[in-house]
Amino acid sequence: MNNNRGFGFIGGFLLGGIVGAAGALLLAPYSGEDTRDQIRAEGVALKNRGQGFGDDRVHDVQNLVKQGQKGVADVQARLGGAIEDQKDNLQDAIGAGKHAASHRKDEVVDRFEDLKARVN
Repeated sequence: MNNNRGFGFIGGFLLGGIVGAAGALLLAPYSGEDTRDQIRAEGVALKNRGQGFGDDRVHDVQNLVKQGQKGVADVQARLGGAIEDQKDNLQDAIGAGKHAASHRKDEVVDRFEDLKARVN
């Protein structure tokens, strides 16, 4: 009894597969060769779209890299100018400090000479 059920299921499965394949062959819109050609053409078109997409992304990344390099160059130029300005300011401050120290030294020497003259 179990054997009949197993064969009945397998038989029904095989019969369904045969009927389905026959229906597919009868209802197919194109012949096998036409279908393969269409699939091949779609594959080539898909490949070309993929390559175009990849090329576009490479171009986008190259543009971003160029923009980044330009931005870095701009920042370096601004910082370089600021550093030069600060260097000039520091040199001016050093010069002013040397001048003030020399002037103060002269005042101290003059005062010392005055005190020395009073003592003698």
